[in-house]
Amino acid sequence: RGVWGGSQYAVLFWLFALAIQVATNLHNDYADFVKGADTEERLGPKRAAQQGLLTPEHLKRGTGVALVAAFLLGIPLIRRGGWPFVFIVPSSALNAVMYTGGPWPLGVLGLGEFSTGYNGLGDVLVLLYFGFVAVCGTYYLQALALPVEVIVAALPVGLLATAIIVPNNLRDRVTDARVGKRTLAVRFGARFARAEYATLVL
Repeated sequence: RGVWGGSQYAVLFWLFALAIQVATNLHNDYADFVKGADTEERLGPKRAAQQGLLTPEHLKRGTGVALVAAFLLGIPLIRRGGWPFVFIVPSSALNAVMYTGGPWPLGVLGLGEFSTGYNGLGDVLVLLYFGFVAVCGTYYLQALALPVEVIVAALPVGLLATAIIVPNNLRDRVTDARVGKRTLAVRFGARFARAEYATLVL
């Protein structure tokens, strides 16, 4: 049966990843708005809270619904994939809210206001989860094996995914710096961000 014997789990993993991405985007919108990162000075398209389309409370509730959906989808993934997915499922959910941090729900865990996006770790997490976890996890769920060539193939996927957020961080570096959002573009400057982007896409 090989890889195709578990192809239905690849679909479940895709739905799980979609739920995590929805939760991440909603919580990112919420956290940046309440922390003051999304102001009229911010370049680029306005987000839902910034436009008044959704309230912060709506965004929090939407994040919760998306995370519940992700956990429900994660149950069969854990049953199929075993211990790797015992880590992947909850850590993905945690990363969804840790990207921009905030008192909910990280305060309950004693993590306070810690945020990966606000501390320059967002690029690393995108590389790991959009690259290695996405590619290797999808293959492993189907084949219950992980050849070295699959791990190698995951690297360029992760690099390109990381490249997507670099221009945003470069664009927003001035307003991000004002609210303490220390992305790599804020920490090391515009020249570094441009070099990072060029390296990721080459």
